[in-house]
Amino acid sequence: MLRISPPAETAGPVLYLHGGAWAAEIRAGHWTFLATLARLTGRAFVVPIYPLVPRATHADHLPVLTSLWSSITATSPAALMGDSAGATIALNLLRALPEGAARPESTILLSPTLDLTVSHPGIAAVAPRDPLLKAEHLRALAALYAGEDGVNSPAVNPMASDLAGLGSVTVFTGTRDILNPDAHRFAERAATAPGTSVDVIESPGMMHDWMLMPLPEAAATTTRIASLLTA
Repeated sequence: MLRISPPAETAGPVLYLHGGAWAAEIRAGHWTFLATLARLTGRAFVVPIYPLVPRATHADHLPVLTSLWSSITATSPAALMGDSAGATIALNLLRALPEGAARPESTILLSPTLDLTVSHPGIAAVAPRDPLLKAEHLRALAALYAGEDGVNSPAVNPMASDLAGLGSVTVFTGTRDILNPDAHRFAERAATAPGTSVDVIESPGMMHDWMLMPLPEAAATTTRIASLLTA
């Protein structure tokens, strides 16, 4: 676990689960992004370095992350964030929190993988414009992450699960990301789930995880994320 602290910590921490298709370590762009957010928000970012596929599955993550969440919320409220595959892990952690556990002040999901089957009919229309992701590649890695439970299991696939009681969730998605259709589908499903509010913030022309890249649009998105964490 690593921690990025601001010059002056003025609010509770943020647990951040990094992306990388469950198979890649955290990248330099993540650290730059998180350091900027720490400075803008006055919040520390706690970043677990979790085990990757194929050596680990979702079942290896949850006990450690649940314990970590309990530790960081013992003295102050905290927020929950994740990008890409890390957003899947964040949601699965949120859904697995035991009764009575502290809930996130807010949950922010960046370019999230919300359906491990990667089967939305709208993917075909977006795929030619997505410069980064391939559906078949994601499906293969999602199967490794799901392990014996399989990608259709509610225990591992947010889209197949009960979405009640998630609290306030904000999803950032770009229109050149094959995961974009599932962001809207997730919000539609959550609209009827008690105790859950999902807001989708869509950036036209943006690709997967654009907020981690050296782009003008990334700076604007980072500022918007910071505003959510300081609201």
